[in-house]
Amino acid sequence: MKELLPNELTIISWAGDSLNKLIENVAWGAGIGAATGRVLN
Repeated sequence: MKELLPNELTIISWAGDSLNKLIENVAWGAGIGAATGRVLN
């Protein structure tokens, strides 16, 4: 079990980083969409 921990932590860290980037991209895209909507409307 102890030998698997580093790999598990790496996977969890990678998944967390990927999730954070996805959330940032969605939030950024939503912000651009809202700004564009205000300009067009």
